[in-house]
Amino acid sequence: MGNIMEKLELTAQSMYCKKVEELNASELHLALGKAVMGEIAPDWSKSKAKHNKARRAYYFSAEFLMGRMMYNNLYCLGILEDVTKLLKKKGIDINVFEEIDDAALGNGGLGRLAACYLDSAATQEVPLDGYGIRYKYGLFKQLIKDGYQVEEADNWQRFEDPWCIRKEDEAVTVSFKDQTVS
Repeated sequence: MGNIMEKLELTAQSMYCKKVEELNASELHLALGKAVMGEIAPDWSKSKAKHNKARRAYYFSAEFLMGRMMYNNLYCLGILEDVTKLLKKKGIDINVFEEIDDAALGNGGLGRLAACYLDSAATQEVPLDGYGIRYKYGLFKQLIKDGYQVEEADNWQRFEDPWCIRKEDEAVTVSFKDQTVS
């Protein structure tokens, strides 16, 4: 667990030239996510090597509704309480992550179902990788302006995502009648 705090401090310094306690909520979210990913990467590599010897499944979904990623991931790794205490020593309340809008990547039943498949597979040690679409905008968010309800595009990428592993070399270009999307 001490390694995560060391990695967090190094990430804060290398990315932002700041101490952990000087980071804003968005910076802390990204730095802690990268520190945790750095901590679990060796185990993840071992798991992938083990599972590459057997059949594996791939789940592709346009939507994944995982919930609050920071809390969920720390909880699933069994380190939420430890990280909460470590941040508290730095004068940081873990609830600061409530300021971060996680990309829900869909807000319906299909997104939650996709998340359940991934969680169930992990619990049962089924080798399953989830693949999705990296949306820039969600459907919309509703606001009240000048007394009227208006809809605006919901920018899901305004906060960086430390949990996704982008594979630009595996990107696929899709052509439509009026546009091309990569």
